Amino acid sequence: MTTAPFLPEIDLAVIAPLPIEQKWKALQGFKQGRPPYSYKPVRQRLGDLLRLETPLFGAPPEVPFEQLATVIRRSSRSTVEAEANIRVAASIYAARWNGRPQHFAAMGTTIGHRLEYWTPAVLNIDGRAVVPYFNPRQSVMPSHARRFVFSMMHEQIRVPDPDYAAVAFCINHFSAPKIGPREMRTTFDDGVPPYGFDELQAMVAETYAVWAEVWAGRIAEARRSGSSAF
Repeated sequence: MTTAPFLPEIDLAVIAPLPIEQKWKALQGFKQGRPPYSYKPVRQRLGDLLRLETPLFGAPPEVPFEQLATVIRRSSRSTVEAEANIRVAASIYAARWNGRPQHFAAMGTTIGHRLEYWTPAVLNIDGRAVVPYFNPRQSVMPSHARRFVFSMMHEQIRVPDPDYAAVAFCINHFSAPKIGPREMRTTFDDGVPPYGFDELQAMVAETYAVWAEVWAGRIAEARRSGSSAF
């Protein structure tokens, strides 16, 4: 692949707000590899885990977690993937949140990467209307990355539609014990000043400009060494 691939959204959020010198360092050390498993199985069941209403039937009946775990196992590619997804799913289920599905358009960027830093839903959390974002990775996003995500949510959800002007946002991380459920830890955007639209676009464009140069350097080095892995 001669063109630099798109960065995973979480990695982009971590790198994009950094000063350019730190961008270079982060991207030079970034490894574009295949993770040992994905969290697609749990994402596919978020509607059930979050007890989202359906347009025709309203609030759904309670689905036992064991039933959802069975579905997740069946849609996983391996036992390791199944267990990783079930541990995250158990914590989301235990929160006993509810809400309704709501589509929000992806954020377009000047480099063609369309970004979605949210789950397509509006939840009722302690009487607040909240749009969530789930980060199932074991590493917690630093504060500057959370601000980037909250800013993306603000620009794409609040700004275009006055009906969502007062909606809150939250990012959900999960603890990383060796066994058992991963406790969900929720951070709201209260008091976090959002970056502006132009700032976000500039951060993304600069990140990909650096990434393109880093990638080109890897290709050149691979060709010199006769290797196809970089």
